[in-house]
Amino acid sequence: MVLFIDPNTEPQLVYKFFQDIDADSNNSINYFEIKQIFDKIDLEKDSPFYVDEQNIKDKQDSRIEDPYQTVLQKIQNIKQMNDKNQINVENAIKNFSNYQPYINLYNLIEMIKSFGININNAEIHEIEKIFGYGQIDINTVMVQFLGLRNPLFDPNEKHDSQKQKISDIPVNPLEQEITDKLKIQDNEMDIEKEKEEQNFLNQSKIKIKQDIQKIQQNQFQNNPNQFQFNFDSYYQIDQMIPGIENFLNIFNFSIANSHHFVDDSFPPCPNSICNDQNDLKFYKTRDKYYWKEPKNIFKGQIYIFQKKQTSLVQSRVGIGEYISPRDIKQGNLGDCYFLSCLSSMAEKPERILKLFITKIYNKFGVYCVKLCHNGKLKAITVDDKFPCHNKYSGPAFSKANGNELWVLLLEKAYAKMYGSYSRIEGGYSQEAYFDLTGAPAYSVHTQNFKTGKHNEKIYDELVYALNFNQFLVNAATSHDITSQISKQIGLIGGHAYSILNVFMVEHPKLGQTFLVKLRNPWGKNDGIFYMKLFDFQSYFSSIQICCYHDDYIRKDIELLSHRKKGTYLFFDIKKEGLYYVTLTQQSKRNLPKKSNYKYSNTQLLLAKMLPDHTFRFYEASQKTEQNNTISSHLTEGRYYIYAKTEWKHKEQDNMVVGVYGPEEVQIMQIEKAFIQDMVEESIKNWASQQGKLSPIKGYPYINGAKHFDMKKGFGYLYMVNKSNHIFKDTITMSQLSGLKARKPFRNNVFKTCLMPNQEVIIVFKVDPLGYSYQLKEQYQIQN
Repeated sequence: MVLFIDPNTEPQLVYKFFQDIDADSNNSINYFEIKQIFDKIDLEKDSPFYVDEQNIKDKQDSRIEDPYQTVLQKIQNIKQMNDKNQINVENAIKNFSNYQPYINLYNLIEMIKSFGININNAEIHEIEKIFGYGQIDINTVMVQFLGLRNPLFDPNEKHDSQKQKISDIPVNPLEQEITDKLKIQDNEMDIEKEKEEQNFLNQSKIKIKQDIQKIQQNQFQNNPNQFQFNFDSYYQIDQMIPGIENFLNIFNFSIANSHHFVDDSFPPCPNSICNDQNDLKFYKTRDKYYWKEPKNIFKGQIYIFQKKQTSLVQSRVGIGEYISPRDIKQGNLGDCYFLSCLSSMAEKPERILKLFITKIYNKFGVYCVKLCHNGKLKAITVDDKFPCHNKYSGPAFSKANGNELWVLLLEKAYAKMYGSYSRIEGGYSQEAYFDLTGAPAYSVHTQNFKTGKHNEKIYDELVYALNFNQFLVNAATSHDITSQISKQIGLIGGHAYSILNVFMVEHPKLGQTFLVKLRNPWGKNDGIFYMKLFDFQSYFSSIQICCYHDDYIRKDIELLSHRKKGTYLFFDIKKEGLYYVTLTQQSKRNLPKKSNYKYSNTQLLLAKMLPDHTFRFYEASQKTEQNNTISSHLTEGRYYIYAKTEWKHKEQDNMVVGVYGPEEVQIMQIEKAFIQDMVEESIKNWASQQGKLSPIKGYPYINGAKHFDMKKGFGYLYMVNKSNHIFKDTITMSQLSGLKARKPFRNNVFKTCLMPNQEVIIVFKVDPLGYSYQLKEQYQIQN
């Protein structure tokens, strides 16, 4: 048999290849013999004959009918090698656990590989089932690999009716007695540990619940009239978000000491107005603001949510009588993008209410709201001192429609989150929507900037967002609108508006006419007006859509990311539905305006592991923005994420990966070694899904495809050999720009050798700004 070897192929892969092929032969080949061959023979890198490493793995996987049985056999092989003193398992366990009482799964796999035994994806999955993913007690590993009975499986457990159990391996009576004792001790320790953890969790929940009840009772005593409507039925507190414990400590301290809270982390001082000397508009005037409490601003009873007169909310009932878009009035701060988001959210007032942890005015001046900062949901605590122009005026920035605080509190919490009021001036609604809700948001241009033609898909986008999903939608006017045009048409340039509806009417003269219903946060009365869709696209530059679902839950994980390395994660889905996966880097608002901070390019890929341990491609995306989001309809199963941020300013920094969907999920980071070729296998599945294979000229049974996608960030060269011959291919890509092949292919010349019914894929990273190349191929067929 002739074997063409890639010089990058690991010796143990070749050894395993021979093992599988010659399994029934008496002439077995030794791993160390293979290693000697690799050591003695100098394999030239420009050799024309190769077997791709993936082909060898595919050959192995095709011969493994039951990965669970192969794991059992390999454990048995390790025991036999240890008995023959060929290896020392005990010392190896100590070394790979760094002499700690625990060893993680990654080091366990590396230990097995150090014995000259290869482990594929399917076998890693089975080992994870046997040992678990977290820390593994080294005594358990000793029992497994030194031949004692396995204490991890219940004797009555049925892993599979056709599978042999580790417990079926013969053991002597002494080993059996030791194993049984270990099993009893482990079970007792596990039960006791679970009880302690559950008791601690229950006590924490009880304490938080009691603290919240105490706050509510105290607020009721101060303002009994505010409970004309039961707000609690519209709110469910997230007890685990960062910052909630800090709020409870502050509030309890204020109650116990009759103390009026002053927030020393965002105090009523000039720095809270502006702390950036380069921001000339606010820095020069920051000392002129006068900070006042609500009792010195309003006359009469003060509320967070005030019940309105019937004439002001004629069409609103229930909570809508307390929270209305008409409550919002913009002041001297250019945050219309933020206030217009609040206006859209107030159309369904329970969406506003969900932001508040404190819902009732209190005499201690302690308030708390829930926001999403750099992708992490947090509880933000603020005091009740607001900037005013002078001792006698009302609030300088956002204003209330009556004696209520909810708009002022949200604006202050948003300013605190980013360091000052001046930091939140100017922006885009999709940014504010994400910060308010944690739900993904995106922008769509109304025109083609190069041609000036209207985007024909705008109407469909609006119908999908507003009529099918009840998403939150805003629009931004063009900065080209001059003051003269503004007087003529009544629109303000560079201003944010809420979009309430889009529909078609039959006009007696114009026929079918498409109308857009909008609200201006600066507008008089309710600020509502209508425009023809054509006029809307002429004066508005973009729309911003927030994919907010009233019953969705966001979970996130913060990770340290290296600019040259991707991060791998997974999560399990039990409830089928539409899910969003978002990668977030820190906002520019965290930094001074002249910091020249630019967002780095990010890559996301989502794939599902199938029962045969291959991967199904779902979606991929790359963006040079704060947030990169992919969405897909997911069914029950385990999903894997590849996330990478190519940091411009640092070697590494923190990024946040969040999942937003109809059920709460747990996101876990995983080492690449456990899912070895997830990206390559997913892209291969993507290539096969596209169905763009075509025969290579002169070789009708050799099909190939190439595709490079700047939006997804990936590309590929893909070939399938459907003939009965060996197909060898040399691909040369010259004048290469904007494309970079992933490992193991790193040069511009790619040499492959395809056996009958085999496939190969070369995966590329595609630059978001574009790419170019020239391609030349040389083929050879061998019978």
